[in-house]
Amino acid sequence: MRMSACPKRVALCLLAMLCAVVAYAQDDTLRPALEARYAAMQAAVGAKDQHAISSLVAPDFVSVDVSGHAENASQMIKDVVDLPADPNQTSKTTLLDIKTDANRVFVNQRYDMKTKKDAPDGATHEVELTTLSSDTWLNAKGIWLLQRTETKQTDYSVDGKLVVHKVRK
Repeated sequence: MRMSACPKRVALCLLAMLCAVVAYAQDDTLRPALEARYAAMQAAVGAKDQHAISSLVAPDFVSVDVSGHAENASQMIKDVVDLPADPNQTSKTTLLDIKTDANRVFVNQRYDMKTKKDAPDGATHEVELTTLSSDTWLNAKGIWLLQRTETKQTDYSVDGKLVVHKVRK
């Protein structure tokens, strides 16, 4: 089984975090709005809609992977568009913590992705990717745009065995 798919899946994970949200004054309405927008972003990423993805990020957007490598919006979008379609993939984003100030929202979130991959010998393997990330959203005239996402931890398992465990230093 090829391990080169892992960095591509991490890029997808990072994109799963990208979405715009309408500004809400109360935290109890912000969480469901963010959750709905994360789901909407996953749909845009699945459709490889470059325009929709780019409209959800701030002009100075930066994505930082677990190794510390940074990409701007156009680099990140290219990575997503280049990913092969995966009809077996399911994913879920869980918002762990949300903090706000006047013009920003800080979200710690967990992304879980599962799929099945065929190996060269014909065997099918269960693949799981889990990441922990921190996002910074910027309020731009009432619309929340993702300004920065940083992956803090990545775990990649095949058939229940942990193959990759990386923690950002």
